[in-house]
Amino acid sequence: MMQQRQIGNAVIEFDRAATQAAYSNPGEDWLCSCQDCLNYYAAAPNFPTEVIAFFDELGMNVTKPSEVYDCSFQNDLLQYCGFYHLYGNIKYTESSKLQLADGFECRFSSSLACVPSTFSNNRIQLNIYFTVPWVLDEPRQEPIPIILSKTKPNILQKLLNKIREKRFPKAAQK
Repeated sequence: MMQQRQIGNAVIEFDRAATQAAYSNPGEDWLCSCQDCLNYYAAAPNFPTEVIAFFDELGMNVTKPSEVYDCSFQNDLLQYCGFYHLYGNIKYTESSKLQLADGFECRFSSSLACVPSTFSNNRIQLNIYFTVPWVLDEPRQEPIPIILSKTKPNILQKLLNKIREKRFPKAAQK
C-alpha cells in the first residue's frame, strides 16, 4: 500500500511492504565479493541509528545496496557512492541532498541504474553518499579497476547485454 511522506525537500509515495518483499527475495544475487564492498556490508549494520531507521521506514535493507563503490579513501575512511531501490514515485524533489547523519547523505532520483531483478515497475532510486570507516580486520588493498576485476561483474558489459536484449529480443532468446 502506497504511503506519502515528505523527506527533506522531496515528497515521495512509497510501498514499504512491496520494497521489503523485493529485498527479501532469496533469488537475487545482491552481494559483490570485492574488499571495498565487503567492508560496506560489514559496516552497514552499525550505521548511525538515524540511517538504519530511515532505511527501515522505507522498507529497504541497508546491507543490500543495488550498487556501491568507493570514491575516495583517506585516514581509514571510505567515501562510498551508490544506490538502493524502492517501490514508489517521486511527487516533488529539489536537487539538494538530505543529510541523514554526519557523513551520511542521500538524494531521491527517478533515473535508474542497476535495478535488481526483484523490482519490476513503479520504482525510484535512492542515491547515497556515505563516509564509512574501514572495519575489516585485513588492511585495505588498492582496488583493481572494474574493467579488469574478476570479482565484480563488468557493469558496462551488463548494460550492453541489456540494450542488445531490448533491441534484438529474438537474437537474445537463441
